[in-house]
Amino acid sequence: MFQKLLLFLAIIFPIISFPHAERIFTTPETCTECHGVFYTNWSQSMHSNAAKDPYFLAKLSNEVVVVGSFVEEECAKCHTPTAKLEAKLNRMEAIILRSGFLNKSNELYEFAIDGVSCTLCHQIKKNNFSRNYLIDINYKKPERAIYGPFIPMYSIEMYRNSGYFPTRSENFLKSDLCGNCHVVYTPTIEDGKITKFFAEQTTFLEWKNSIYNPDRPCQSCHISMSFCQIYCVFSVFAHHHTLVDLNLIF
Repeated sequence: MFQKLLLFLAIIFPIISFPHAERIFTTPETCTECHGVFYTNWSQSMHSNAAKDPYFLAKLSNEVVVVGSFVEEECAKCHTPTAKLEAKLNRMEAIILRSGFLNKSNELYEFAIDGVSCTLCHQIKKNNFSRNYLIDINYKKPERAIYGPFIPMYSIEMYRNSGYFPTRSENFLKSDLCGNCHVVYTPTIEDGKITKFFAEQTTFLEWKNSIYNPDRPCQSCHISMSFCQIYCVFSVFAHHHTLVDLNLIF
């Protein structure tokens, strides 16, 4: 009912032409008009730099030489996830180096270079561990939902400027959301074939088996809560979060 109301209002009032209308995702710059503080926090995080980290790029280049370019698709799941999914939907090759996502002439470059960005996490509909996060691909803008932990305010403005329906989801208050990516099993390759998998990163599983489960979810340490002023059509007070990387906690 709420979505139908927004569609009706969008017909009455002029719709601002939102960017990347043909895509599932949009770039973080779309969010800055109203969520500038969030963008600033994110742009300095490890998520933002996932595709630009020089250590990652050096290691990936070496792995491609040693075992072959097929490892790029595996790495793309975490380091260039929005480009990876857009490539899959458009039946494109999921490679990162050479003519791949990080080549400025690649049509998915602007998505890839942003690493783990806003509209990836905020479109996860259901938790499914080890980078098998579930995102609805059945709808195009302007009929896509985007999720957050709070009751939406100024939904029409967000819808008209981004093409997404803001939708409340308690999923964002649970560690399970982080478990979508922070459980990584990496393949061991011998003679060009995958022989087994090893646990490269088990951050979520470590939390799950710790004394912090369930009273202290990931967000209680990594996301600080405060009040700030956001600027959209009107100035309002609303919660905002600051993503705190591990090196800033200790």
